[in-house]
Amino acid sequence: MRTTFIAASAALSLLLPQDAALAQAAPDQGSSELVRHCKVAQRDAKTITSAKDLFDSAQCLRYIEGFVAGASTQNARPFCIPNGTKIIDEVNAYVTWTDKHQDTLSQPKHVTLLSALREAYPCRSN
Repeated sequence: MRTTFIAASAALSLLLPQDAALAQAAPDQGSSELVRHCKVAQRDAKTITSAKDLFDSAQCLRYIEGFVAGASTQNARPFCIPNGTKIIDEVNAYVTWTDKHQDTLSQPKHVTLLSALREAYPCRSN
């Protein structure tokens, strides 16, 4: 059994890219791609009929959800989203911010999302 596993692993490794450049993640294409995905996510769910639109919407929702979750683990939070806020509210805040700041769309998406969420959900001092 172990020999079969080793042989299968060796055969699989021959199919995988050997060039390190091929194995790297795709570079950030700037914020415009995330904005495009998020504009799809803003649409009524009943109007999302194609697999591409469903994928684009999910890309936006999962990116923002992961970004917010990651930021919430920091001691000094960069923004303070109130409890009960829905993810679509965060999406709307991002799209609204980027519509007002078109000159930032070439920046990485994490930079523009951070700026949008800081403006939409500032932390209040006690």
